[in-house]
Amino acid sequence: IASIVPRAGVQPSSFDDARVRGELLEPLVGDKHVLSGGFAADIARGPIVELRAQRREFSVTEKQFYAFVTWSPRERLRGETTFRVYDEANRLMGSSDPRKINFRPNELVMSSWQIPVFKQPGLYRVELLFAGKPAWRDYVRIQP
Repeated sequence: IASIVPRAGVQPSSFDDARVRGELLEPLVGDKHVLSGGFAADIARGPIVELRAQRREFSVTEKQFYAFVTWSPRERLRGETTFRVYDEANRLMGSSDPRKINFRPNELVMSSWQIPVFKQPGLYRVELLFAGKPAWRDYVRIQP
């Protein structure tokens, strides 16, 4: 909040207005149910799920990467999840299809989404929404 500097001649506005303009992000809700999250070049599925090459930077020469979240819910969770990607100007660049979840307390479950690498280098924000509210957020950099 300290980075928001009043500008001369501009009328005061609410936090909701700042969120709409992309100057302030919505607070995380339900993040107490998230154990960890991040990005990986690949996810090998089988009896054991293996995250390969976890990192926060990818090259425009790569085809895709994965965003993942490991859940450890403290209570039963039912609803829908959706991953979303935003560019530096807070424009929505992509969204996963909604997925229904039904998790029991203390159950370790992974949500993931394969994201095509954007051809424009820059910093991108990835969020996982639960019931329409962000439960996890992280940033990934796409290098030239």
